[in-house]
Amino acid sequence: MRFDRILALALLTAACGGSTVSAPGPSGPTASGGSPSLATTPAPLSPSPVPPSVEVVELDGRAADLPLDELVPDRADVTGSWILAGGSAEAILVAWSRRSPDPLVSGHGYAVFRRMRELGQWWGIYRRDIGRRSGVLGVSAITADVTDDGAEDALVIEQTGGTGACGTYRVVDVQAGESVFERAVCDTRIEPSTAPVGLAMRRAVFGPDDPHCCPSGFRTTILVYDGDGSWGKDSVTDEPA
Repeated sequence: MRFDRILALALLTAACGGSTVSAPGPSGPTASGGSPSLATTPAPLSPSPVPPSVEVVELDGRAADLPLDELVPDRADVTGSWILAGGSAEAILVAWSRRSPDPLVSGHGYAVFRRMRELGQWWGIYRRDIGRRSGVLGVSAITADVTDDGAEDALVIEQTGGTGACGTYRVVDVQAGESVFERAVCDTRIEPSTAPVGLAMRRAVFGPDDPHCCPSGFRTTILVYDGDGSWGKDSVTDEPA
């Protein structure tokens, strides 16, 4: 059974952003066996627009052994996967594209699955389905701890292209199972920062006579997560091109 059939009702709201699903408590059923297995079971839901009748996919096995093609929608291809380490639960991010004769209008998406150690199982905790005509050309990701909680987060880039290498950057806090940062930019690169832990946003600065190829300089802003869903500026640095 494919993942999108189990979460079909959740997709009613997925086009507007990711949705979160809470895993069942220790009294929930467990799967056995050394190879990945699929089953469905009702699970309590966290407060979200997802209808209460949604069932979640249950998987068993190590991240490297998960059947990635079972984690993406029907008639979609896996385009990337990233294992996230640290924290209380192992997690994996899977990205896909929907098959289309025109790559410029292909649909894309990604989902995060987290392993509950007390159950030895995997649960879908976050999913974002991007429409065919959204302008997104592809999805890539960087894994790093940017929220300073000791666990790797997923910095996802929804690429829209153009001469300014445009795209939307989104941080998925895997331990919380939610998106905590979103920024649509052009002529800007956002990467993890380690000192301090956070995000480094490097933006091209153009003078009035600068051609697009040659900005006068760059401005790097370090953002740190405040833990309440907001980000604050730690520092701003300007440098000539």
